[in-house]
Amino acid sequence: MGLIVGLSLPSNPELPAPLNIVSPIIGWTYFAAWSVSFYPQVWLNYTRKSVSGLSLDFQILNLLGFVCYAVYNVSLYWNAAIREAYRLVHGGNSPAVHANDVFFALHAAVLTMVTLAQSLAYPSSRTPPSRLCVAAVVATSGAVLAYAAALYWAPGLHPSCLNGCTEGTWFTWLNLLYLVSLVKLAVSLVKYIPQVGDAEPGALGGSDPISSNEQVILNHRLRSTRGWNVWNVLLDFEGGALSLAQMIIDNSVCGDWSAVTGNPVKFALGFVSMFFDVIFVGQHVAFGKRRGVQDAEGEEGSGLLPVSDEAQPANV
Repeated sequence: MGLIVGLSLPSNPELPAPLNIVSPIIGWTYFAAWSVSFYPQVWLNYTRKSVSGLSLDFQILNLLGFVCYAVYNVSLYWNAAIREAYRLVHGGNSPAVHANDVFFALHAAVLTMVTLAQSLAYPSSRTPPSRLCVAAVVATSGAVLAYAAALYWAPGLHPSCLNGCTEGTWFTWLNLLYLVSLVKLAVSLVKYIPQVGDAEPGALGGSDPISSNEQVILNHRLRSTRGWNVWNVLLDFEGGALSLAQMIIDNSVCGDWSAVTGNPVKFALGFVSMFFDVIFVGQHVAFGKRRGVQDAEGEEGSGLLPVSDEAQPANV
C-alpha cells in the first residue's frame, strides 16, 4: 500500500531524486503500518458484539490525543498563515509535516470514534470511564479552548502569529498548536506507562478490562504473553521506525534539522512507540518458551493464567 500510494502521488519537490520518491513511499508505508494496527480491535468488537476487555479510558484518551494530533497536522499542512508563522520562527524553513502525517492522524481519530461508537452499541459489556480520565480530558480540553478563545477574541492584547510574530511573543496560534501536540505526546506516554495498582484485576485472568497501560507489567507478572497479539506491536514498531526514517532522510538531505525541534511530537512519538514495542517483543520472545508448559499445565492449577484474549494493541 505504501509503495502504490507513494508512487501514485506527486514527488516531494524539496528533495533531490531519488529521495523525492523514497521519502513519500516511506511516509505512506508508516501510515499503512500504523493505520492497519487499529482494525483488529474494531473487527474483534464487531464479531463478538461486545467490548468486554476494552478499556474505555484507553479509547477516550486515544480520541483526545488523535484529535489534537489531527488539528496540529492539518493546521501546519494546509493553513497558509500558520505555515508562514512557522517560517518566521524557524528561519524560513517550512514545517516538516507531510500528507501521510495528516491522513494518519485523521484516520486514527475516525477509527477511535468507531471504537467508542461500538462501546455505545454494546452497552451491556461496557465498563464506565474512570473519574480521573474524565477529569483529565475535561481539564485539558478546557485549557486548550480557553487559550484559543483568548487568541480569537483578544488579538490586540495577545498578538497572534496569523499576522506575523514579534520577537519574544509566546501567546500565539503557533504555540497553541505546539500545546495541542504535547497533549498527544502526553496521552501516548500515559498509555504506555504501566499502572501497578490497576494490574491486579487483569492478572487474575477474569473478565476485568485490560488496558495497554497494564500490558507490560501483566506480561512480566504472568511470565506469559499468551492471548496477546504480537503482530499489532510489530506493525506499531514498523510505523515508528519508518516515521523516524522519513524525518531523518528529509532533514539530512536538506541540511536542516530544525524540523526535529519544530515538529518534536512526530520524532517523540516514533521513538516512544519503538522503545516500548521493543519491551513488548522482548517479553514475547523471553516468555514464548514457557507457552508449551503453560498449555500442558493450564488445567492442573499451575497458577499461570493467560492474559485476556481481548488485550489491546499498543497503538501509537
